[in-house]
Amino acid sequence: MRAYMLGAGASFPIYPLGGGLFDTIDETLISDSLSDILYASKKGAHAVRAAESKYDSFKADIGDYRHVRKTLLWAMEAFFLGGNDDDFKTFRSTDANDLRNWSDLRRFGALLKPGDVVITFNYDSTVERVLHDLGKWAPSDG
Repeated sequence: MRAYMLGAGASFPIYPLGGGLFDTIDETLISDSLSDILYASKKGAHAVRAAESKYDSFKADIGDYRHVRKTLLWAMEAFFLGGNDDDFKTFRSTDANDLRNWSDLRRFGALLKPGDVVITFNYDSTVERVLHDLGKWAPSDG
C-alpha cells in the first residue's frame, strides 16, 4: 500500500487552514496592536496615550481591510464555483488543449494500485473526478 497526500493543509497547524486564514490575520493584527498598549504602560501615561492613539488609527484602517476581505472572499467563492463548472465541462472534452490540462492527473490516477490511499485537501474535485472516471474511486465507498 502507498499513501499520497495532495493539496493544501499539510502545514496546519503551523499556518491556519484557508477557512480560518482571515480570522487569524485579524486576531494577530489586533492582538499585536493591543500588546503595544500593554508594553507602553511600562513607559508611562504619555506612551500609553500614544499607543492608544495608534491603536485607534489602526482600528479605523482595519475597517477598509475588512471590506476588502469580504470582497476577496466573495471573489474566491465565485472563482471556485465557476472553475468547478468549467473544469467539469473540459473533463470530457475532445479538444487537445483541454485533454492536456487533465493529463497529469490522469497519469497519476493510472499509477494507483488497489489498496493505495489518496488524501487530498484540494478546494476542487478534479482528483476525485479522474479517479471516479478510472473506476478507482466512488463517493459511496471513499
